[in-house]
Amino acid sequence: MKRNIRLSLGVETLESRLTPTVTYHGGALMPHVEAQNVFLGSDWSTSSSLKTTKASLDSYIGYIVNSPYMDALTTAGYNVGRGTATAGVVDSINITKTKYLTDSSIQSEVQKLITSGSVAAPDANRLYVVYVEPGVKVRDSDGSTSVSSFLGYHGAFAGKTAAAKSIDVRYVVLPNPGTPNPTPSSQGFASTFQELTAVTSHELAEAVTDPDVGYKKLGWYDDTKNGEIGDLTDKLAILNGYTVQRVVGKNDSPLSIPTGTNQAAVASSSASTASQRAASVYVSIGSFGNGSSNDLFTFSTDWGSSYRESIFVSSGSWEVHYYGNWRY
Repeated sequence: MKRNIRLSLGVETLESRLTPTVTYHGGALMPHVEAQNVFLGSDWSTSSSLKTTKASLDSYIGYIVNSPYMDALTTAGYNVGRGTATAGVVDSINITKTKYLTDSSIQSEVQKLITSGSVAAPDANRLYVVYVEPGVKVRDSDGSTSVSSFLGYHGAFAGKTAAAKSIDVRYVVLPNPGTPNPTPSSQGFASTFQELTAVTSHELAEAVTDPDVGYKKLGWYDDTKNGEIGDLTDKLAILNGYTVQRVVGKNDSPLSIPTGTNQAAVASSSASTASQRAASVYVSIGSFGNGSSNDLFTFSTDWGSSYRESIFVSSGSWEVHYYGNWRY
């Protein structure tokens, strides 16, 4: 679905972790994704800074689809694995920035690129990752917008191959952070690139496990919480220097990323009295140590409690969870 704009520090209700709630609904999956970046808008070809960003995003997508991030989905039992990436393309259309760029317009542009042979041919594993140039506000088909509702989304439509054969086309849309969209800092990110890599990973994980949401039969989906595997946590990790978003397993618990990850330090805390509803709150901590010393950090909750903890980092990654009075 969508990586939503963060309006406030989120509180997650705790439920039993014993019964799987993310279940398979019989729809299509993308077992070995074939990703290709599409850079939408003429600014990608005229701005030197955007050319640098484009190259960095091409490197990122090539890495993430063939990385431990995908291994985590395999281990979780989602029946998807590592994939490949094709070099990205620039679609140098002139976008009117005073108006919304609609989802239907994006679909039309993707279809034009397919018809002209400008992008790799669509197939059951093909995923077009559309990065929109800066200064553009996007409106999805449900009326929601990048100004107030989402940081990215994925979808599918009934398309045609270059030979005019009917085929399902899957795509991801990433509006560029910053005016008229929310700034990266307002969403808890240090930079535009960090936000783009995190949101891309969110949409990638959802696209391969539930490519036809809102279009055909669902794949992996949580009916209880009405969400896909990226919607049910906002915890981050650092993987090979890139910021990525973690996703959940079948019981809604955030997945651990295999070897190669330095976890972004995350703490959680819950109301501790029996009369309060069990809940947890996640707070990202910006930096952590190198394995040679104790790291001291502080985090606070919305209800005023403050915690301070010293942790020895032995492998470059650590995480502390507090649920009530239980620490693990």
